[in-house]
Amino acid sequence: MIITRDELAALLNWNYMKGYVPVRVRYPFYNCDLYSYDPGNFTLRDIAGDREIERQRRKHEAGHFLRRDLPTHYDLQDAFVCSGVARFLTEKDVLKKYREIMDEVRDPFFRPKAPFIAIDTNVAYYRGISRHFPYLTSLPFIVSGIVVQEIDSRIHEKYSPRHLAEYVREFGRRDIVEEFSNGSVKASRRAKIALSEIWYIMNHARCMRTETTTDVEDKEERDRLIAEDYREVADKWGVEVILLTADRDMAFHANAAGISSIPLRLPVDLRERVVSFERATDLIYTTAYIFGAVEVNGVHLLGVWRGKGSEDAFDERMLMLDATANLTKVIKELRAVEVAIGELQEEESERLEGNA
Repeated sequence: MIITRDELAALLNWNYMKGYVPVRVRYPFYNCDLYSYDPGNFTLRDIAGDREIERQRRKHEAGHFLRRDLPTHYDLQDAFVCSGVARFLTEKDVLKKYREIMDEVRDPFFRPKAPFIAIDTNVAYYRGISRHFPYLTSLPFIVSGIVVQEIDSRIHEKYSPRHLAEYVREFGRRDIVEEFSNGSVKASRRAKIALSEIWYIMNHARCMRTETTTDVEDKEERDRLIAEDYREVADKWGVEVILLTADRDMAFHANAAGISSIPLRLPVDLRERVVSFERATDLIYTTAYIFGAVEVNGVHLLGVWRGKGSEDAFDERMLMLDATANLTKVIKELRAVEVAIGELQEEESERLEGNA
């Protein structure tokens, strides 16, 4: 059964009502929990440490492909950041800068140039705007074509029969592995998350994208070209470009190019915390997408499966396996209620328009 990220709430509530608390989230190919969530007190805890995950990964990285594709503790950290559960350490600095800009914008003599927010590639990978700074979309954005090109170029590799054979040889679980057939490998899935963030910015903010591209493969040189691209926009349009980046070196490149930057510092550890239902479902979805699959108290959620289309990615859908008939029935009933509510709202809207 294919479900949306929002419908994960039904799965969490189901476990809570059945007394299966806490809800334990595991990677089906490692013998350890990634984290647990208690829907009763909204507590996220039992977060796997780096040694635990790396020990599990090293047991199964015999093949060259598995060494690249098996999730690491960094992937777990990124899932926490991408979902907004783990916050940047400098988020208060971003908010302070935003408030300063908004105050100064009202005084054209104090800030004569219009401010534009620019993003580095890593900000897209961490879903920095949609999950951390959605308020910034009240300002205009500029996205370098080099950033988009860099992300798009990484969406190219899919699981081949040889790749799947490595998974089956190491883990068995053919029922899960076969669903990966022709799906995007981990690196491509990560890039798709970043590209989704670019589309979010373009759809929620006034956004200009440059046409600049490059064949340069060296990361530092490419970062310099991105900074120069943003500076050229600032000079050509007479605007102020403010770059968001989670890369300290990129901040230096920006300053050298003559544009200001706001550095983002990543969280140094993952710890127990209170997390809302919405954030918890986002975390589980993001983990399933980055890792490829997770197990939630015996129910498997796949972020990649045979026949998955672009709309499934945009709508943040997952394939749910091993769910009980009753759980499936609950989700179907919830969908029917949502459809009925939508039809009633549409009828009410038409009635009001008719009376106007």
